[in-house]
Amino acid sequence: HLADTEDNLFATKREKVNIERYLESIKAECDDLKDNLETRNTARASEKEDLESAVTSLKDTPAYRSALVKEHQEELGKCAKKCYKMCDDAAVAAEKCFESGKDHPTDEEQAEGYAPCEACKRGVTVAAYCIGEGSGAPGCP
Repeated sequence: HLADTEDNLFATKREKVNIERYLESIKAECDDLKDNLETRNTARASEKEDLESAVTSLKDTPAYRSALVKEHQEELGKCAKKCYKMCDDAAVAAEKCFESGKDHPTDEEQAEGYAPCEACKRGVTVAAYCIGEGSGAPGCP
């Protein structure tokens, strides 16, 4: 048992030396990270602001707004034409539906909430929608 214990002690000391060498090898990098933490945090905050500004700028482009309209119209499927007052097809809709310059169509451009659109989305006639849950909705007789 003494020989095994000595072997274990030797292996443990060798492992300790290897760990100490490794720690010494990364010390400079760790010290640099610690010493420059505030500078790095400030730089990251500035980068985050710049990225958020870029996202806002991109969302304000006609291409982004067009993509939103197209996506929404695809979600509406066959009801898209009834749910957009100004938009006859997806290709034209993107330009016409965003004349307001907003991230989404305005109430004048988008007809969701109006009887023909809501009836289509529910798969019922306008009359059935207006008699039922749409009673008093815009577009009901």
